[in-house]
Amino acid sequence: MDWERLLCRDRLVGEEGWKAQVDTSVRKQFHRDYDRIVFSDAFRRLSAKTQVHPLAKNDQVRDRLIHSLEVSCVARTFGMRVGEWLSDQDELPTGVHPDDLGTVVQAAALAHDIGNPPFGHSGEEAIRDFWQSELGEQCLTPLTPNQRAELKSFEGNAQGFRVLTQLDPNRFTGGMRLTAATQAAFVKYPWTRNARPQGKYGINHSEWSHFSELADRVGLTSIAAQRVARHPLVYLLEAADDACYSVIDIEDAVEMRVLPFEQARDLFLPLIDPAQHRSLQPLNEHQFLYRCRGLLIDQMEEATLRGFQQCYEPIMRGEEVGDVMSVGDPNQIARTLKRFAAAHVYSSDEKQLHQSRAHTKLQTILGAMMGALYERFLAGRQRHGFSQRAAITLSVLKRDLPDESLSLYEQYQRALDHISGMTDPYLLEFHDQLEHRLKETPDFIQ
Repeated sequence: MDWERLLCRDRLVGEEGWKAQVDTSVRKQFHRDYDRIVFSDAFRRLSAKTQVHPLAKNDQVRDRLIHSLEVSCVARTFGMRVGEWLSDQDELPTGVHPDDLGTVVQAAALAHDIGNPPFGHSGEEAIRDFWQSELGEQCLTPLTPNQRAELKSFEGNAQGFRVLTQLDPNRFTGGMRLTAATQAAFVKYPWTRNARPQGKYGINHSEWSHFSELADRVGLTSIAAQRVARHPLVYLLEAADDACYSVIDIEDAVEMRVLPFEQARDLFLPLIDPAQHRSLQPLNEHQFLYRCRGLLIDQMEEATLRGFQQCYEPIMRGEEVGDVMSVGDPNQIARTLKRFAAAHVYSSDEKQLHQSRAHTKLQTILGAMMGALYERFLAGRQRHGFSQRAAITLSVLKRDLPDESLSLYEQYQRALDHISGMTDPYLLEFHDQLEHRLKETPDFIQ
């Protein structure tokens, strides 16, 4: 792989196909990518989606939008640092500045959670659980094995790529029409579900054709059928996300009184350079956490740069090298913080209660919606009526109702587009409206 192609500025513009773009002003093409994401509907909705603490009443606690902005800031610095190093090594093409790498990673990081459903990872699990249920399995019957497997392992990362390239705002004509470089740097898992059946994936089968063209355009190394190598800048996006949430989830837990301040202090201090300890002594709790956040992220920045430098050659050959931050960090700061959060933050009683309620309501919506689409599909095949329950559910979707002419797989996808795009409060409101409409319906309509 080479940086000339990896930083490709081409855009897919509707039916016109891929079009070359050039920087003609101070506002470069990669800046335009960042701006398009900021002004998108999908990004704006992240302000009402869970980061860690569902429906938090404390305004100090991060939502998914604030988390995305923070990750994008850290990612920009990581990209610029790597860009400076590459420039010193004479690795960058003529006319490419270290800032260009920073802006690409910044834009990709800004969108890294844009496909997350309401209530975050709990929402992903609820969608997967529905397809494993008796009704879900029944609804999947007409689909191919690959389509069934994909829906049963619904992945927010793949939904994010669909949002960027298909949905918002140019629906099925290029989405946000971002540059090839930014799209490729967004995809943490550049393969479909069937290419690597275990673990996460970043591309749905419906988007593989587009991604295949994109991968060829930026020169990503082909590894196997429906699987290519990661874009090198993905490693920096991933490191920036880890650097942010590993520290900030603990900071927010203190703010939410899920975690005592003393416990966070005793966790942070051994991970911070002892030369900085004296400057922390006079600070109050809020100032202490604020300062520790900066010091820890600074240390993870240095670790990420070292790790990327050590792994640079295999990365450019298209080999998977894992977590570059951990490669460059003998103290394993991020892993230590994430293990602590898993044990003390993510399992809090209040968080579990909200997630359990949301899980149940999301399952109800999925059952009604997917069941209605399946009934309509069977009715069309067998030329008979379908239940009034299904008819009412479909009427609630209004303009988001998938067209009957689409394949059943595509109809399910469009319904999931609608559901995964919901905010946390809207999901609860939609559930109550749907439940009210369905409460007293007769069984069958001719």
